[in-house]
Amino acid sequence: MHRLRRLLPFALLLSFLSLPGGAENPISTRAHPVAADMSGDGPRELVLVPGLSGGTVSWEDTATRLSGTYRVHRIHIAGLELPATGHDTPGSIDDVADALSAYLQRNTTRPVALVGHSAGGVTALLVAMRRPELVERVVIVDALPFMSANRGSAGVDAELRAAIAAEARDMRAEDASAFAQRMRGQASSAVGDPDTAIRIAQAGARSDRDTYASLYESLSTTDLRTDIADLRPPLTVIFADQSPLGAPAGHMAARYRAQYAGSRARLVEIKQARHYLMLDQPAEFTRALDAALGD
Repeated sequence: MHRLRRLLPFALLLSFLSLPGGAENPISTRAHPVAADMSGDGPRELVLVPGLSGGTVSWEDTATRLSGTYRVHRIHIAGLELPATGHDTPGSIDDVADALSAYLQRNTTRPVALVGHSAGGVTALLVAMRRPELVERVVIVDALPFMSANRGSAGVDAELRAAIAAEARDMRAEDASAFAQRMRGQASSAVGDPDTAIRIAQAGARSDRDTYASLYESLSTTDLRTDIADLRPPLTVIFADQSPLGAPAGHMAARYRAQYAGSRARLVEIKQARHYLMLDQPAEFTRALDAALGD
């Protein structure tokens, strides 16, 4: 259990990002913090929101697979896995949620299926709560409404704010080599395949450190547990059991039940999976996501 406590914060840190990666018809923005790569021309719209790291990798297969039946938007955020220059970079998860809502208003014509991984899941919750008319349904992938529960915190208090602020200062002070090492450490615990972990780490190391640190600090001090009670769109939460990191059977399921107790969420556990459960257990994740989208 001590090993689990050391490693679970890596899953929290790997939280909200993306970069264009081989998709068709990119929608470019110079002024806006949120943009997307587009594929497909189906009758429904699917929006895939990544975490702070891994955006170039996490949604590749899902976007390709579903582009035959959906108009797929793979979201990316200015300053994450790409330089911040020339973009209006967000300073908080609230900023990201506002930018994503604005993106949906500009670029979609009907309510969307909104799917978010990690910090992208928290962003999806914020958008669905604030602008429910833009969202048909929400699927959260390995994200809690209070992400700092993964580090043992009971709520946002002065102690947590001070600890997170210190971590954010450390990130901003790191040189490129130290930040790249941080990304490698996080990725190695968050996905099972070493080659995939390298890809995630290399992409994360391209992030603007100030943007990354600001979003991490904001994410870690956001608590939506009470707010999700009023969520209107249907909500499915797909989560990893974290057993490869030593979590005992039922440990993460109990945490997710407690965190989402105030909502009408349907919870789906993926076994033998780490934070990037769509990469660790792709077949099981595909079944869970398709069921969530087809409800």
